[in-house]
Amino acid sequence: LAASSGTPTPEETPAETIYVGGVELGLGQYVKNGETTATTGQPAEDESGFAWYTPEGTLLFVDYTYQGKGYEYSSGNYALIYSTGTLNVALGGENTLKQTSSYNMGIYTVGALQIGNVGSLTIEGDNCSCLYSNNEIIFAGNLGTVNLKTTGNATAITSYDNDEDALDEEAIIVNGGDIYVETFYPIFNL
Repeated sequence: LAASSGTPTPEETPAETIYVGGVELGLGQYVKNGETTATTGQPAEDESGFAWYTPEGTLLFVDYTYQGKGYEYSSGNYALIYSTGTLNVALGGENTLKQTSSYNMGIYTVGALQIGNVGSLTIEGDNCSCLYSNNEIIFAGNLGTVNLKTTGNATAITSYDNDEDALDEEAIIVNGGDIYVETFYPIFNL
């Protein structure tokens, strides 16, 4: 992605801070399953059950689970994972996110969203928009399995360019992996 000026916009670079399960993570911080505070540094090599926002700006899930509302990004609107910039997600092991508040988000990014690596990710909820980006959503070629489950009228995958610039940035790109969607309205791309 490139801005017309040649200078990356905030949506084109990793955010300095993201929110995972309602916990604010800066670059180089992680949160363990069931915890509500971030830890600075790198998880131990043999550790599992965490979400780590690497110093390079990749969100690494290793057997991470979260169930709840997540982060309130605007009045009454919640996302389990929230980023104002580009978000690259790498999967290790089996990872599960469950949105417990109807009509809210699983992963919501203002910039592009890319999901890759050989692990699995399940996102589910009642009327939950599982993946929502104001830019591209890319399933990388090295992807394992992604399961998206939502009931009701929510769309499982949405790429919606609403930044009102001249660039047409919405797209859903599948380069690999096994992607399973259970919903009435699976994909929306404006």
